Amino acid sequence: MLSLRELHSAITWAGQKVLSPATATWLARDVEADVGRDRGLGDRELRKQLTAGLRAKPTSGNHAHRSLARLTDLVDETYLLRWADAARSDQTPSIERMSRAIATHLLDAGYHIDFLHDWVSALGDADPATVAEAAHALASEPEYSWSVFVPFVAIPAMDGNRDSAPGWISPGKVAGWLAASNVESTVRHNGGFLYEVSAHDPHGAVESVSEIVDRMTARARYSRKRVELEPAGVAIVAEHGELPLRTRRRHACVLSLLAEKRLYDVGSNSLLDAALELAAPLNDGPAGPAISGAWAAIESLLLSSVDESEEGRGVLAADRMAALITCSWPRAELTALSYKHRADPADRLAVQLRNAELNRDRARAVAAAMRRDSTLSLRRGRDKAAEHRLLELVHRPRLTLREIETHMQRATRRLYRHRNLLMHGGAVDVVSLPMTLRTVAPLLGAGLDRVTHAHLTTALAPLDLAARARTSIDLAGSPDGRDLADLLE
Repeated sequence: MLSLRELHSAITWAGQKVLSPATATWLARDVEADVGRDRGLGDRELRKQLTAGLRAKPTSGNHAHRSLARLTDLVDETYLLRWADAARSDQTPSIERMSRAIATHLLDAGYHIDFLHDWVSALGDADPATVAEAAHALASEPEYSWSVFVPFVAIPAMDGNRDSAPGWISPGKVAGWLAASNVESTVRHNGGFLYEVSAHDPHGAVESVSEIVDRMTARARYSRKRVELEPAGVAIVAEHGELPLRTRRRHACVLSLLAEKRLYDVGSNSLLDAALELAAPLNDGPAGPAISGAWAAIESLLLSSVDESEEGRGVLAADRMAALITCSWPRAELTALSYKHRADPADRLAVQLRNAELNRDRARAVAAAMRRDSTLSLRRGRDKAAEHRLLELVHRPRLTLREIETHMQRATRRLYRHRNLLMHGGAVDVVSLPMTLRTVAPLLGAGLDRVTHAHLTTALAPLDLAARARTSIDLAGSPDGRDLADLLE
Protein backbone atom coordinates (compact mmCIF):
# COMPACT_ATOMS: atom_id res chain seq x y z
CA MET A 1 0.00 0.00 0.00
CA LEU A 2 2.75 2.42 0.86
CA SER A 3 4.47 1.67 -2.45
CA LEU A 4 1.32 2.76 -4.27
CA ARG A 5 1.22 6.00 -2.27
CA GLU A 6 4.93 6.47 -2.85
CA LEU A 7 4.32 6.13 -6.59
CA HIS A 8 1.58 8.76 -6.45
CA SER A 9 3.99 11.10 -4.68
CA ALA A 10 6.82 10.36 -7.14
CA ILE A 11 4.59 11.21 -10.11
CA THR A 12 3.71 14.52 -8.45
CA TRP A 13 7.36 15.35 -7.78
CA ALA A 14 8.30 14.37 -11.34
CA GLY A 15 5.76 16.92 -12.52
CA GLN A 16 7.65 19.54 -10.50
CA LYS A 17 10.98 18.47 -12.09
CA VAL A 18 12.36 17.29 -8.75
CA LEU A 19 12.42 13.64 -9.85
CA SER A 20 12.95 12.44 -13.40
CA PRO A 21 10.05 10.88 -15.34
CA ALA A 22 12.19 7.73 -15.63
CA THR A 23 12.16 7.40 -11.83
CA ALA A 24 8.36 7.33 -11.71
CA THR A 25 8.26 4.91 -14.66
CA TRP A 26 10.66 2.49 -12.95
CA LEU A 27 8.69 2.69 -9.72
CA ALA A 28 5.43 1.96 -11.57
CA ARG A 29 6.97 -1.16 -13.14
CA ASP A 30 8.29 -2.20 -9.74
CA VAL A 31 4.87 -1.86 -8.10
CA GLU A 32 3.24 -3.74 -10.99
CA ALA A 33 5.55 -6.70 -10.39
CA ASP A 34 4.07 -7.07 -6.91
CA VAL A 35 0.41 -6.68 -7.88
CA GLY A 36 0.00 -10.29 -8.95
CA ARG A 37 1.49 -11.70 -5.73
CA ASP A 38 -0.25 -9.50 -3.18
CA ARG A 39 -3.38 -11.25 -1.91
CA GLY A 40 -4.61 -8.03 -0.32
CA LEU A 41 -5.20 -6.27 -3.65
CA GLY A 42 -8.65 -7.59 -4.37
CA ASP A 43 -10.31 -9.60 -7.10
CA ARG A 44 -9.39 -9.91 -10.75
CA GLU A 45 -11.27 -6.81 -11.91
CA LEU A 46 -9.65 -4.51 -9.34
CA ARG A 47 -6.22 -5.93 -10.14
CA LYS A 48 -6.93 -5.40 -13.85
CA GLN A 49 -7.81 -1.75 -13.26
CA LEU A 50 -4.77 -1.25 -11.07
CA THR A 51 -2.44 -2.85 -13.63
CA ALA A 52 -3.92 -0.72 -16.41
CA GLY A 53 -3.36 2.41 -14.33
CA LEU A 54 0.26 1.49 -13.70
CA ARG A 55 0.85 0.88 -17.41
CA ALA A 56 -0.87 4.08 -18.54
CA LYS A 57 2.24 6.21 -17.94
CA PRO A 58 0.54 8.54 -15.46
CA THR A 59 1.87 12.07 -15.29
CA SER A 60 1.18 14.63 -12.61
CA GLY A 61 -2.48 15.62 -12.59
CA ASN A 62 -3.65 13.60 -15.59
CA HIS A 63 -6.56 11.15 -15.57
CA ALA A 64 -4.36 8.10 -15.02
CA HIS A 65 -2.68 9.75 -12.02
CA ARG A 66 -6.03 10.65 -10.42
CA SER A 67 -7.49 7.20 -11.14
CA LEU A 68 -4.48 5.55 -9.56
CA ALA A 69 -5.00 7.60 -6.40
CA ARG A 70 -8.67 6.55 -6.23
CA LEU A 71 -7.84 2.87 -6.79
CA THR A 72 -5.23 3.06 -4.03
CA ASP A 73 -7.84 4.36 -1.60
CA LEU A 74 -10.25 1.58 -2.61
CA VAL A 75 -7.64 -1.11 -2.05
CA ASP A 76 -6.58 0.36 1.28
CA GLU A 77 -10.09 0.22 2.76
CA THR A 78 -10.21 -3.58 2.96
CA TYR A 79 -6.59 -4.58 2.28
CA LEU A 80 -6.15 -6.65 5.45
CA LEU A 81 -9.64 -8.16 5.22
CA ARG A 82 -8.67 -9.60 1.84
CA TRP A 83 -5.67 -11.23 3.49
CA ALA A 84 -8.08 -12.75 6.03
CA ASP A 85 -10.19 -14.13 3.16
CA ALA A 86 -7.05 -15.53 1.52
CA ALA A 87 -6.10 -17.29 4.76
CA ARG A 88 -9.51 -19.02 4.81
CA SER A 89 -9.42 -19.97 1.12
CA ASP A 90 -8.37 -23.27 -0.41
CA GLN A 91 -5.15 -21.63 -1.63
CA THR A 92 -3.70 -20.35 1.62
CA PRO A 93 -0.85 -17.84 1.32
CA SER A 94 2.66 -18.26 2.67
CA ILE A 95 2.56 -17.54 6.40
CA GLU A 96 5.74 -15.49 6.19
CA ARG A 97 4.51 -13.41 3.27
CA MET A 98 1.22 -12.81 5.08
CA SER A 99 3.07 -11.85 8.26
CA ARG A 100 5.19 -9.36 6.35
CA ALA A 101 2.12 -7.85 4.69
CA ILE A 102 0.30 -7.36 8.00
CA ALA A 103 3.30 -6.09 9.94
CA THR A 104 4.46 -3.60 7.32
CA HIS A 105 0.91 -2.36 6.77
CA LEU A 106 0.53 -1.53 10.47
CA LEU A 107 4.00 -0.01 10.72
CA ASP A 108 3.33 2.14 7.67
CA ALA A 109 0.00 3.17 9.18
CA GLY A 110 1.98 4.79 11.99
CA TYR A 111 1.95 2.20 14.75
CA HIS A 112 5.12 1.88 16.78
CA ILE A 113 7.02 -1.40 16.68
CA ASP A 114 7.03 -1.75 20.49
CA PHE A 115 3.27 -1.31 20.64
CA LEU A 116 2.77 -3.87 17.86
CA HIS A 117 5.00 -6.38 19.64
CA ASP A 118 2.77 -6.20 22.71
CA TRP A 119 -0.38 -6.26 20.57
CA VAL A 120 0.52 -9.38 18.59
CA SER A 121 1.78 -11.14 21.73
CA ALA A 122 -1.62 -10.57 23.35
CA LEU A 123 -3.29 -12.36 20.41
CA GLY A 124 -1.65 -15.57 21.53
CA ASP A 125 -2.27 -18.54 19.23
CA ALA A 126 -4.89 -16.86 17.06
CA ASP A 127 -5.13 -18.26 13.53
CA PRO A 128 -3.82 -16.14 10.61
CA ALA A 129 -7.27 -15.00 9.45
CA THR A 130 -8.15 -13.79 12.95
CA VAL A 131 -4.84 -11.93 13.17
CA ALA A 132 -5.55 -10.22 9.84
CA GLU A 133 -9.05 -9.18 10.98
CA ALA A 134 -7.68 -7.84 14.26
CA ALA A 135 -5.03 -5.94 12.30
CA HIS A 136 -7.73 -4.44 10.06
CA ALA A 137 -9.59 -3.21 13.12
CA LEU A 138 -6.37 -1.72 14.47
CA ALA A 139 -5.51 -0.03 11.17
CA SER A 140 -9.00 1.50 11.07
CA GLU A 141 -8.53 3.21 14.43
CA PRO A 142 -7.97 6.97 14.26
CA GLU A 143 -4.96 8.65 15.79
CA TYR A 144 -5.42 9.99 19.30
CA SER A 145 -4.20 13.16 20.96
CA TRP A 146 -1.54 12.54 23.61
CA SER A 147 -0.15 14.89 26.22
CA VAL A 148 3.56 14.18 26.61
CA PHE A 149 5.84 15.92 29.10
CA VAL A 150 9.60 15.88 28.49
CA PRO A 151 11.60 16.69 31.65
CA PHE A 152 15.03 18.31 31.29
CA VAL A 153 17.93 18.00 33.69
CA ALA A 154 19.53 21.08 32.16
CA ILE A 155 18.12 23.72 29.84
CA PRO A 156 19.55 27.27 29.97
CA ALA A 157 17.12 30.19 30.14
CA MET A 158 18.94 31.97 27.28
CA ASP A 159 17.65 35.50 27.88
CA GLY A 160 14.05 34.39 28.40
CA ASN A 161 13.87 32.07 25.40
CA ARG A 162 13.12 29.05 27.59
CA ASP A 163 10.39 30.64 29.72
CA SER A 164 8.59 32.14 26.72
CA ALA A 165 8.67 28.95 24.65
CA PRO A 166 5.32 27.21 24.04
CA GLY A 167 4.79 24.28 26.39
CA TRP A 168 7.42 25.22 29.00
CA ILE A 169 6.53 24.11 32.53
CA SER A 170 8.65 25.43 35.37
CA PRO A 171 9.93 22.98 38.02
CA GLY A 172 7.39 24.15 40.59
CA LYS A 173 4.41 23.38 38.35
CA VAL A 174 5.42 19.92 37.20
CA ALA A 175 3.99 18.16 40.27
CA GLY A 176 0.57 19.69 39.57
CA TRP A 177 0.61 18.44 35.99
CA LEU A 178 1.62 14.94 37.10
CA ALA A 179 -1.25 14.78 39.60
CA ALA A 180 -3.77 16.08 37.07
CA SER A 181 -2.51 13.55 34.48
CA ASN A 182 -2.82 10.59 36.86
CA VAL A 183 0.85 9.57 36.63
CA GLU A 184 3.69 9.28 39.10
CA SER A 185 7.33 10.04 38.44
CA THR A 186 10.49 10.39 40.51
CA VAL A 187 12.66 11.61 37.63
CA ARG A 188 15.04 14.41 38.62
CA HIS A 189 14.47 17.50 36.50
CA ASN A 190 14.57 21.28 36.27
CA GLY A 191 11.35 21.76 34.37
CA GLY A 192 10.46 20.66 30.89
CA PHE A 193 8.16 20.96 27.90
CA LEU A 194 4.62 19.72 27.45
CA TYR A 195 3.57 18.70 23.94
CA GLU A 196 0.25 17.70 22.42
CA VAL A 197 0.82 15.23 19.58
CA SER A 198 -1.33 12.91 17.48
CA ALA A 199 -0.37 9.25 17.29
CA HIS A 200 -1.89 5.77 17.30
CA ASP A 201 -0.19 4.68 20.51
CA PRO A 202 1.86 6.15 23.38
CA HIS A 203 5.13 4.80 21.98
CA GLY A 204 4.46 6.60 18.71
CA ALA A 205 3.60 9.78 20.62
CA VAL A 206 6.97 9.65 22.40
CA GLU A 207 8.72 9.01 19.08
CA SER A 208 7.11 12.17 17.67
CA VAL A 209 8.17 14.15 20.72
CA SER A 210 11.74 12.84 20.46
CA GLU A 211 11.89 14.32 16.95
CA ILE A 212 10.78 17.69 18.36
CA VAL A 213 13.52 17.51 20.98
CA ASP A 214 16.06 16.71 18.24
CA ARG A 215 14.98 19.76 16.27
CA MET A 216 15.17 21.90 19.39
CA THR A 217 18.69 20.67 20.08
CA ALA A 218 19.72 21.39 16.49
CA ARG A 219 18.28 24.91 16.64
CA ALA A 220 20.03 25.66 19.93
CA ARG A 221 23.38 25.13 18.21
CA TYR A 222 22.80 28.30 16.21
CA SER A 223 23.24 30.39 19.34
CA ARG A 224 26.45 32.36 19.73
CA LYS A 225 26.68 31.06 23.28
CA ARG A 226 27.30 27.42 24.01
CA VAL A 227 23.96 25.80 24.83
CA GLU A 228 23.88 22.36 26.46
CA LEU A 229 20.42 20.79 26.48
CA GLU A 230 20.12 17.67 28.60
CA PRO A 231 16.80 15.81 28.54
CA ALA A 232 16.18 13.51 31.49
CA GLY A 233 15.98 10.52 29.15
CA VAL A 234 12.29 9.77 29.61
CA ALA A 235 8.97 11.14 28.43
CA ILE A 236 5.87 11.07 30.61
CA VAL A 237 2.61 10.35 28.81
CA ALA A 238 -0.57 11.53 30.54
CA GLU A 239 -2.77 8.66 31.77
CA HIS A 240 -0.04 6.20 30.78
CA GLY A 241 3.28 6.80 32.53
CA GLU A 242 6.99 6.96 31.71
CA LEU A 243 8.55 5.72 28.49
CA PRO A 244 12.18 6.06 27.34
CA LEU A 245 12.83 9.17 25.26
CA ARG A 246 14.53 7.32 22.44
CA THR A 247 17.46 8.74 20.57
CA ARG A 248 16.45 7.24 17.24
CA ARG A 249 18.91 4.37 16.95
CA ARG A 250 18.24 2.84 13.55
CA HIS A 251 20.67 -0.08 13.83
CA ALA A 252 23.12 0.66 11.03
CA CYS A 253 25.89 -1.56 12.45
CA VAL A 254 29.43 -1.93 11.10
CA LEU A 255 30.61 -4.81 13.25
CA SER A 256 33.92 -5.28 11.42
CA LEU A 257 35.33 -2.20 13.14
CA LEU A 258 34.98 -3.97 16.46
CA ALA A 259 35.97 -7.44 15.22
CA GLU A 260 39.16 -6.17 13.59
CA LYS A 261 40.09 -4.01 16.62
CA ARG A 262 39.79 -0.78 14.60
CA LEU A 263 36.89 0.94 16.33
CA TYR A 264 39.03 3.80 17.66
CA ASP A 265 41.53 3.91 14.81
CA VAL A 266 40.46 7.11 13.06
CA GLY A 267 43.81 8.55 12.07
CA SER A 268 44.05 7.29 8.49
CA ASN A 269 41.45 9.64 6.97
CA SER A 270 40.84 7.23 4.09
CA LEU A 271 37.94 7.15 1.66
CA LEU A 272 36.29 4.57 3.90
CA ASP A 273 36.75 6.73 7.01
CA ALA A 274 35.11 9.64 5.19
CA ALA A 275 32.19 7.44 4.09
CA LEU A 276 31.60 6.12 7.61
CA GLU A 277 31.61 9.68 8.91
CA LEU A 278 29.13 10.77 6.25
CA ALA A 279 26.78 7.88 7.05
CA ALA A 280 26.94 8.31 10.85
CA PRO A 281 23.71 10.41 11.10
CA LEU A 282 21.84 7.41 9.70
CA ASN A 283 21.84 5.87 13.17
CA ASP A 284 20.42 8.68 15.27
CA GLY A 285 20.38 11.94 13.33
CA PRO A 286 17.40 13.91 11.98
CA ALA A 287 15.91 12.72 8.70
CA GLY A 288 17.66 15.27 6.46
CA PRO A 289 21.28 14.60 7.49
CA ALA A 290 20.54 10.85 7.75
CA ILE A 291 19.34 10.62 4.15
CA SER A 292 21.88 12.98 2.58
CA GLY A 293 24.83 11.59 4.55
CA ALA A 294 23.96 7.97 3.81
CA TRP A 295 23.66 8.63 0.11
CA ALA A 296 26.89 10.63 0.01
CA ALA A 297 28.64 7.64 1.58
CA ILE A 298 27.29 5.27 -1.09
CA GLU A 299 28.30 7.53 -3.98
CA SER A 300 31.77 8.16 -2.58
CA LEU A 301 32.45 4.42 -2.32
CA LEU A 302 30.66 2.95 -5.32
CA LEU A 303 31.04 5.38 -8.20
CA SER A 304 34.05 6.13 -10.37
CA SER A 305 34.63 9.03 -12.73
CA VAL A 306 34.18 6.81 -15.81
CA ASP A 307 30.86 5.25 -14.81
CA GLU A 308 27.95 5.72 -17.23
CA SER A 309 24.39 4.43 -17.05
CA GLU A 310 21.22 5.10 -19.04
CA GLU A 311 19.28 5.21 -15.79
CA GLY A 312 21.78 7.58 -14.17
CA ARG A 313 24.91 7.26 -12.08
CA GLY A 314 22.89 7.35 -8.87
CA VAL A 315 20.95 4.24 -9.88
CA LEU A 316 24.24 2.53 -10.67
CA ALA A 317 25.55 3.25 -7.15
CA ALA A 318 22.26 2.11 -5.58
CA ASP A 319 22.31 -1.18 -7.47
CA ARG A 320 25.94 -1.85 -6.55
CA MET A 321 25.15 -1.40 -2.88
CA ALA A 322 22.12 -3.67 -3.32
CA ALA A 323 24.35 -6.41 -4.73
CA LEU A 324 26.75 -6.08 -1.78
CA ILE A 325 23.92 -6.33 0.74
CA THR A 326 22.48 -9.33 -1.10
CA CYS A 327 25.79 -11.21 -0.97
CA SER A 328 26.27 -10.39 2.71
CA TRP A 329 22.94 -11.99 3.67
CA PRO A 330 23.55 -15.75 3.18
CA ARG A 331 26.56 -16.05 5.47
CA ALA A 332 24.97 -13.82 8.12
CA GLU A 333 21.77 -15.88 8.14
CA LEU A 334 23.54 -19.23 7.99
CA THR A 335 25.87 -18.22 10.82
CA ALA A 336 23.03 -17.00 13.03
CA LEU A 337 21.11 -20.23 12.44
CA SER A 338 24.16 -22.34 13.24
CA TYR A 339 23.98 -21.16 16.86
CA LYS A 340 20.33 -22.27 17.12
CA HIS A 341 20.92 -25.94 16.20
CA ARG A 342 20.33 -28.07 19.31
CA ALA A 343 20.52 -31.78 18.43
CA ASP A 344 20.20 -34.29 21.29
CA PRO A 345 22.03 -36.56 20.90
CA ALA A 346 24.60 -34.65 18.87
CA ASP A 347 24.37 -35.31 15.14
CA ARG A 348 26.91 -34.85 12.37
CA LEU A 349 26.17 -31.15 12.04
CA ALA A 350 26.46 -30.54 15.78
CA VAL A 351 29.92 -32.12 15.77
CA GLN A 352 31.01 -30.01 12.79
CA LEU A 353 29.78 -26.84 14.47
CA ARG A 354 31.55 -27.69 17.70
CA ASN A 355 34.84 -28.09 15.83
CA ALA A 356 34.43 -25.02 13.61
CA GLU A 357 36.96 -22.26 14.28
CA LEU A 358 35.41 -19.50 12.16
CA ASN A 359 31.88 -18.30 11.49
CA ARG A 360 32.63 -18.92 7.83
CA ASP A 361 33.11 -22.62 8.66
CA ARG A 362 29.85 -22.69 10.63
CA ALA A 363 27.95 -21.17 7.73
CA ARG A 364 29.43 -23.67 5.27
CA ALA A 365 28.50 -26.58 7.54
CA VAL A 366 24.86 -25.47 7.82
CA ALA A 367 24.57 -24.95 4.05
CA ALA A 368 26.06 -28.39 3.39
CA ALA A 369 23.63 -30.01 5.85
CA MET A 370 20.71 -28.34 4.09
CA ARG A 371 21.95 -29.57 0.73
CA ARG A 372 21.89 -33.09 2.20
CA ASP A 373 18.24 -32.41 3.18
CA SER A 374 19.17 -32.67 6.86
CA THR A 375 16.63 -31.04 9.16
CA LEU A 376 18.01 -28.68 11.77
CA SER A 377 16.97 -29.10 15.41
CA LEU A 378 15.35 -25.75 16.09
CA ARG A 379 12.97 -24.72 18.86
CA ARG A 380 11.62 -21.27 18.06
CA GLY A 381 9.22 -20.45 15.27
CA ARG A 382 11.36 -17.55 14.05
CA ASP A 383 14.33 -19.92 13.60
CA LYS A 384 12.21 -22.40 11.65
CA ALA A 385 11.08 -19.55 9.41
CA ALA A 386 14.74 -18.66 8.84
CA GLU A 387 15.47 -22.30 7.96
CA HIS A 388 12.65 -22.23 5.41
CA ARG A 389 14.13 -19.11 3.79
CA LEU A 390 17.55 -20.70 3.64
CA LEU A 391 16.24 -23.93 2.12
CA GLU A 392 14.98 -21.85 -0.80
CA LEU A 393 18.42 -20.29 -1.07
CA VAL A 394 20.33 -23.57 -0.88
CA HIS A 395 18.23 -25.38 -3.48
CA ARG A 396 17.64 -22.40 -5.81
CA PRO A 397 20.61 -20.10 -5.16
CA ARG A 398 20.62 -17.92 -8.28
CA LEU A 399 16.85 -17.44 -8.38
CA THR A 400 16.66 -16.67 -4.67
CA LEU A 401 19.62 -14.29 -4.67
CA ARG A 402 18.17 -12.36 -7.59
CA GLU A 403 14.82 -12.10 -5.82
CA ILE A 404 16.57 -10.79 -2.71
CA GLU A 405 18.58 -8.40 -4.87
CA THR A 406 15.33 -7.00 -6.25
CA HIS A 407 14.18 -6.20 -2.72
CA MET A 408 17.53 -4.61 -1.93
CA GLN A 409 17.41 -2.50 -5.10
CA ARG A 410 14.00 -1.20 -4.07
CA ALA A 411 15.45 -0.13 -0.74
CA THR A 412 18.62 1.52 -2.07
CA ARG A 413 16.85 3.21 -4.98
CA ARG A 414 14.25 4.48 -2.53
CA LEU A 415 17.07 6.05 -0.52
CA TYR A 416 18.34 7.67 -3.72
CA ARG A 417 14.88 9.06 -4.54
CA HIS A 418 14.52 10.54 -1.08
CA ARG A 419 17.95 12.09 -1.33
CA ASN A 420 16.83 13.80 -4.56
CA LEU A 421 13.57 14.92 -2.94
CA LEU A 422 15.55 16.33 -0.04
CA MET A 423 18.29 18.04 -2.02
CA HIS A 424 16.22 19.30 -4.96
CA GLY A 425 12.80 19.76 -3.36
CA GLY A 426 13.55 20.34 0.32
CA ALA A 427 11.06 17.58 1.14
CA VAL A 428 11.36 16.02 4.60
CA ASP A 429 7.67 15.16 5.07
CA VAL A 430 7.27 12.61 2.27
CA VAL A 431 4.85 9.78 3.16
CA SER A 432 7.46 7.06 2.69
CA LEU A 433 10.31 8.74 4.59
CA PRO A 434 9.79 6.94 7.96
CA MET A 435 9.67 3.58 6.19
CA THR A 436 12.80 4.43 4.20
CA LEU A 437 14.86 5.20 7.30
CA ARG A 438 13.46 2.19 9.16
CA THR A 439 14.37 -0.29 6.42
CA VAL A 440 17.46 1.19 4.78
CA ALA A 441 19.55 1.82 7.91
CA PRO A 442 20.25 -1.82 8.89
CA LEU A 443 20.68 -2.84 5.24
CA LEU A 444 23.16 -0.07 4.54
CA GLY A 445 24.95 -0.99 7.77
CA ALA A 446 25.38 -4.53 6.41
CA GLY A 447 26.77 -3.21 3.12
CA LEU A 448 29.19 -0.82 4.82
CA ASP A 449 30.26 -3.63 7.12
CA ARG A 450 31.32 -5.78 4.16
CA VAL A 451 33.14 -2.85 2.54
CA THR A 452 34.91 -2.19 5.84
CA HIS A 453 35.85 -5.83 6.31
CA ALA A 454 37.31 -6.07 2.82
CA HIS A 455 39.27 -2.85 3.32
CA LEU A 456 40.69 -3.86 6.70
CA THR A 457 41.55 -7.48 5.90
CA THR A 458 42.62 -7.46 2.24
CA ALA A 459 42.74 -3.76 1.24
CA LEU A 460 40.17 -4.54 -1.48
CA ALA A 461 38.60 -1.43 -2.99
CA PRO A 462 34.80 -0.99 -2.65
CA LEU A 463 34.30 -0.97 -6.44
CA ASP A 464 36.22 -4.24 -6.75
CA LEU A 465 34.10 -5.76 -4.00
CA ALA A 466 30.94 -4.63 -5.81
CA ALA A 467 32.21 -6.30 -9.01
CA ARG A 468 32.83 -9.48 -7.02
CA ALA A 469 29.26 -9.35 -5.67
CA ARG A 470 27.84 -8.97 -9.17
CA THR A 471 29.78 -11.96 -10.44
CA SER A 472 28.82 -14.11 -7.44
CA ILE A 473 25.10 -13.48 -7.97
CA ASP A 474 25.28 -14.18 -11.70
CA LEU A 475 27.23 -17.44 -11.21
CA ALA A 476 25.36 -18.67 -8.13
CA GLY A 477 24.47 -22.35 -8.37
CA SER A 478 26.72 -23.02 -11.36
CA PRO A 479 29.82 -25.27 -11.20
CA ASP A 480 31.98 -22.13 -11.24
CA GLY A 481 29.94 -20.32 -8.61
CA ARG A 482 31.10 -19.50 -5.10
CA ASP A 483 29.88 -21.25 -1.98
CA LEU A 484 26.99 -19.39 -0.37
CA ALA A 485 29.21 -18.60 2.62
CA ASP A 486 31.90 -17.14 0.37
CA LEU A 487 30.06 -14.84 -2.04
CA LEU A 488 32.24 -11.86 -1.14
CA GLU A 489 35.48 -13.79 -0.60
